Amino acid sequence: MDYKDEMKKLNMAIRQAESSGMPILGFCKRQIEILEKAHSEFLTQAQAEGYNPDTSLDILEVEIKQLSAMKQIAQKAGLPVESYDERIRAARVRVLGEETVKSYFD
Repeated sequence: MDYKDEMKKLNMAIRQAESSGMPILGFCKRQIEILEKAHSEFLTQAQAEGYNPDTSLDILEVEIKQLSAMKQIAQKAGLPVESYDERIRAARVRVLGEETVKSYFD
């Protein structure tokens, strides 16, 4: 599914809400929902195309970008971000291994 149009509309709504001093939480939560669904669809599609998410650096790179975007939105809305840090770390460990992650990322 193409979420680009809805994300653009949400970004505009957030800018308008911020300039008016209105809450943005609902818009941010919807953006995170869209990104979560896109993330899930990405992984499903990648596997269907023969990529192994346990070994593919390309998949890991996209996953980290997606999770980082979710984290940024959560931060903006004042939502907890620890789960995104944990998911990013888990993805790195899955592909790179615990020792590499400890050495280079922790």
